Amino acid sequence: MLIASVSAAGCGSGGNTDSVPHGATTPSISSPASSPRSRQSQGQGGGHAKESEGGEKSIEEFGAEAVGSERVAIRGAFTSYLSAIAAGDFRPACSHLAAGVRQSLEQLVVKRLKGRGCVAILPKLLSGSAATIARRQAEGKITKVRVEGDRGFVVFHAPRAKLYQMTMVREGGEWKTATATSSVLVPEL
Repeated sequence: MLIASVSAAGCGSGGNTDSVPHGATTPSISSPASSPRSRQSQGQGGGHAKESEGGEKSIEEFGAEAVGSERVAIRGAFTSYLSAIAAGDFRPACSHLAAGVRQSLEQLVVKRLKGRGCVAILPKLLSGSAATIARRQAEGKITKVRVEGDRGFVVFHAPRAKLYQMTMVREGGEWKTATATSSVLVPEL
């Protein structure tokens, strides 16, 4: 059973620009990590070694690495969601959001937007820089796709942090994003 919750946006370094207004919240599905800190160094050949000091290890080692069609499906849902946000096309963006997130969006809005649905609400909650950030993140490098049962995480490199993560969930046989925005997993130092 998935439990929708509201988590604070803006985790990470003070200079990070998130895709929601300052002080706003984004709906999410509870995950096993919080705002972590770590030291990470790049190794030869594109791999990396790290010494974990925070919760990112629990995400990077969550379940098992997704393979085959499951990996393709998770990556596809992740990239499609970010690409739709980047294009300002909120109908497909909302179709890639988990049902619990779409329902939670209704809880975050003023009365005049209640009942109008995700397509009307999501652009009101995202900041003006959401399209630019989503475009950069969609073009980022995915380093891990972790999965266990119907839950998963996409871990990726993109500008403004060393690592980000996007929580994913399988609903009705399809992978969906379980948060409206990605979270900083390892902040820039």
